[in-house]
Amino acid sequence: MRLYHSKADNWIITVLMSSVVLLWVLLIPATRGCTTLTPAFVIGGFNLAFSWFIYDLLNNTYYFIEDGTLRWRTGIFKGDVIISDIHTISRANSIMDVSALIKPCLTAKPLIIKHNRYEETPISPKEEELLISELRKQNPDISLDL
Repeated sequence: MRLYHSKADNWIITVLMSSVVLLWVLLIPATRGCTTLTPAFVIGGFNLAFSWFIYDLLNNTYYFIEDGTLRWRTGIFKGDVIISDIHTISRANSIMDVSALIKPCLTAKPLIIKHNRYEETPISPKEEELLISELRKQNPDISLDL
């Protein structure tokens, strides 16, 4: 099984990492003047969980093909698309064009996998051509609108 890791836009990485740094910087004034360490532990625990979530999102967004299914993982979220249900692969003009609630991609202009009748799944593999060719091997009826 081959993993296709997601490419990531620099601005998305910057926004996510800045939010982590900001939370840790805000820990200091949020706990200043507290007579116990409880607020620091509570806020620090939240910051630690959020930092882990962002780390996991950035390092574990990938796609793979298994048993006729395109599977994806982005952080703690997982999903799949049956390859025989895919009818079109296109490119979004911006992340705002993506209608999916959970976006398993880290780029502003991902590929859009259109499957079933109205479903769309955005993906952003580093090796786009390789993944597309593998999908088309398993389903030659996939049309490209790139």
